[in-house]
Amino acid sequence: MKSRKSFGEVEAKVAHMICKSAKKYNIPLEINLNNIFNTTYYENKQYNHDTIQQQKEKLKNVIYPCKGFWEIAADYNIKVLYGMDVHHRGQILLWNELREFANTIIGKETINKLNFKEED
Repeated sequence: MKSRKSFGEVEAKVAHMICKSAKKYNIPLEINLNNIFNTTYYENKQYNHDTIQQQKEKLKNVIYPCKGFWEIAADYNIKVLYGMDVHHRGQILLWNELREFANTIIGKETINKLNFKEED
């Protein structure tokens, strides 16, 4: 979805294919927080010191995580987890904020329907 500007019929079809396969093979899906970090805290490869309100304003431009994809995934009862490609200490320090930003993008109603994988 990072290369797409919208979520339409083709994207929905692919989302269903991914979710069916994940369910069939019991593979969890990841809500990756990297794009949120890069959009809100690490623009142009430099940390910024924007306020939370300024960060939230930037979320309007975030394409991934894709709300439409996760709305479809919520109907499949697939295990879900949060993750990110950690390249900077700041990513770990901002874990909770980034997770909340993802929840805002996806929407609380959808987040509440997702089956978050518990540690074994």
